[in-house]
Amino acid sequence: MRGGEASKELWMGGNLDKGVLSCGQAVTLIEDIPTVKELIDRIVSEATETYKKLG
Repeated sequence: MRGGEASKELWMGGNLDKGVLSCGQAVTLIEDIPTVKELIDRIVSEATETYKKLG
């Protein structure tokens, strides 16, 4: 493919076989991959705890 078409397939189409994805050292800090619901629940819970500590 020419003219960046392969990169476009990678980034826009999600075809991971069409290019190289780079990631930094922070990728090693990922401990879990929660669902959206779990993530929102966790954020709300942490915000509530922080609010109680400050108030």
